[in-house]
Amino acid sequence: MALTKRQLAQAGVIWERGAVIRYRRDEDGWVATGQHGDVEADGSGRTLTATRASVLAVLARKINEQWWAAHPELDHPRASIVLPGYITVVDDVDLPAEAAQLVAAALAARDAARASAAEAADALRRAALALDEAGLSLRDAGHVLELSHARVAQVLEQARPSPGGEP
Repeated sequence: MALTKRQLAQAGVIWERGAVIRYRRDEDGWVATGQHGDVEADGSGRTLTATRASVLAVLARKINEQWWAAHPELDHPRASIVLPGYITVVDDVDLPAEAAQLVAAALAARDAARASAAEAADALRRAALALDEAGLSLRDAGHVLELSHARVAQVLEQARPSPGGEP
C-alpha cells in the first residue's frame, strides 16, 4: 500500500532528489549501480530497460526501509513511501567515446528541432490570426500559408481563447 503524495509531503519526504544510474556492459548484458542520496543499489539485465527497472526496484526498497527506520513514531502499516516510478533518474551509460559524442550530438539536434518546431508553430499561429483579421477566407489563408483550409481552421481554433479561459 502506498501513501498519497499529500501524506508523503506531510511526513517530510523530499521528491526533488533524483537517482543517478551508471551502466556498463559485461558478457551477460548490462550491470548498473544506482545512487539516490546516500542509498546505493546494484542491478543487472539483458537490456538497459530491464537493468534500470532492477536497480530502481532495489533503490525504492532500500529508500523505504531507510525512511521507516528513521520514522518509527509514525503509526502506519509500513506502506511504500517511494515507488520505482516516482524516482527521477539520470542515466549514465558507459559508451565508447565516439558513440557517446554521436549520441550527444543527436540529442542536441533533436532538442533544437523541437525548439524550432515550437517557434514555427507560434509563427504559423500568429500568421493565421493576422490573415483572419485581414479578412481572408480560410481557403485563401490556406493558399498563402501553403496549408489546407482545414488546417488553417484548426490553427485558428487552437489560437483563439476558449469561452472559459486561455487559448
